[in-house]
Amino acid sequence: HELGQLVVAVAAAVGADCKRVSDALKTLELSTDPGAEFLPSKFGTGETRLESPGEFVDAAVVVEGAGVKNAKECLALGVFAHLLGMGPRLPYSESQATKLGEAAAKATQKPFAATALNINYTDTGLFGVALAGHPDDMDQLTKAVLGQVRTVSQKVADKDVQDAKQKLKASVLYGREDHSNVAVEMGVHVSRTGQPWRQDDLLQAIDAITTQDVATVAARVSKGKPAMAAVGRLHKTPHVDELV
Repeated sequence: HELGQLVVAVAAAVGADCKRVSDALKTLELSTDPGAEFLPSKFGTGETRLESPGEFVDAAVVVEGAGVKNAKECLALGVFAHLLGMGPRLPYSESQATKLGEAAAKATQKPFAATALNINYTDTGLFGVALAGHPDDMDQLTKAVLGQVRTVSQKVADKDVQDAKQKLKASVLYGREDHSNVAVEMGVHVSRTGQPWRQDDLLQAIDAITTQDVATVAARVSKGKPAMAAVGRLHKTPHVDELV
């Protein structure tokens, strides 16, 4: 973003003195120049592989997700990500306590990590999985985790959706305990959407997501053409064309 397009959100609730903020804003000058027009981002398939020595391989497989301007789809994907599993909920806890972790645990006896990804940019996004495992196990580990995504997407249960919505709301609230994070998120939200940021509205929007909403986005991403990145000793890590 150009400096003139950057929006800084400040609120007394994050600890700033109201008078100081008011005085500062009176002298703040923002450019009215809209800047250059940017073409919408396009998701590109393909893969990047980096051979590197190490005990584990790190890999991510993603398809096109949703941009922040499509708020409903962003939230539905967020719910689906938490339904699959966004990593261990507690530090040092077992990774297999999620749907992705359950599938991964059946594919390897060695330590692993598996989590869903849902990253939202202005006009597009990424949705998929990130995983880590022993180099010799990456073929079956990767295919097991992606197979679980497809399996879950075919039958999205009401109870799983309700549980995932609660986890997403908890994640939202936990992330806002840091006041500096709140200020940054306010600014980013306004600059991307042109709308004011309200926490209660976001929580209500999550509550409004239905099982059908999640099933629809789950079906789409499970059939998307993937992109992949992997780092480590990759002799047993599948190429992206083996995962389609």
